[in-house]
Amino acid sequence: MKLANCSECGKIFKSNGDDICPDCVVLEGEDLDRVKAFLRDNRLAGIAEVSEATGVDESKIVKFVKDNRLVVTSPIPGVELECERCGKPILGGRFCSVCANSLKSTFKDAKFEDERPSGQGMLSRDLINRQGK
Repeated sequence: MKLANCSECGKIFKSNGDDICPDCVVLEGEDLDRVKAFLRDNRLAGIAEVSEATGVDESKIVKFVKDNRLVVTSPIPGVELECERCGKPILGGRFCSVCANSLKSTFKDAKFEDERPSGQGMLSRDLINRQGK
């Protein structure tokens, strides 16, 4: 464990890799619950309306969608996510299913290469670029 400053409140806390303290984790969970509850009854609401009704900042709502903590079946007006690899529109997460599967395969192949006795199994940006094209 290491000490870190909470990205939300600035408090110093013991981190296991998290960027927010335990108190802010609880508050963030409450924010997520409010957003989910609102969207259950207002499926067509845009991000501005969701933010205003719940008191949750728009950037935090986008973060919930990107982190797949808020799973949507249709786009939330005002939230336009793109695959970070190919740019294709997506509903959540960071990558479209095609790119996610390609990356999984690349990392799986790299893992097997790393296990070679010769030690020539380094995953490089060149390998990722070759596999992605």
